[in-house]
Amino acid sequence: MATGQSLFSSFTDLIPDAAGVASAMSAGASRPTTEDMYKTFQAWALRNYGDSGKTKTVTRRKYGRIIQVLTGEESPTTDNSKFRFWVKGKGFRLGPPPVDEPCLADHVLYVPTKSSVSR
Repeated sequence: MATGQSLFSSFTDLIPDAAGVASAMSAGASRPTTEDMYKTFQAWALRNYGDSGKTKTVTRRKYGRIIQVLTGEESPTTDNSKFRFWVKGKGFRLGPPPVDEPCLADHVLYVPTKSSVSR
């Protein structure tokens, strides 16, 4: 950090919405609340990692679409073929909930993980 540069100015480089928080702090306003910071971060996270096709993040909306594809509720069309291919390619599957854990759903979405076993 350069001399005279505050932590808030470097923060605004990472999260543009934080400019309002930083300017309020430099103007001598009261300290931002945790809720204000959460709202700023939440907006930034959804904008950068939300439901766009370029992210690997599974949001609640994308989770709902994955369930619809796997259960057949979303009928195959040319518009959703890329998404259906992505769901199948990732290996998502529906299965029964774990026996030892209480669950309100009839099924659970299982996501395969890569694991390496060294011997």
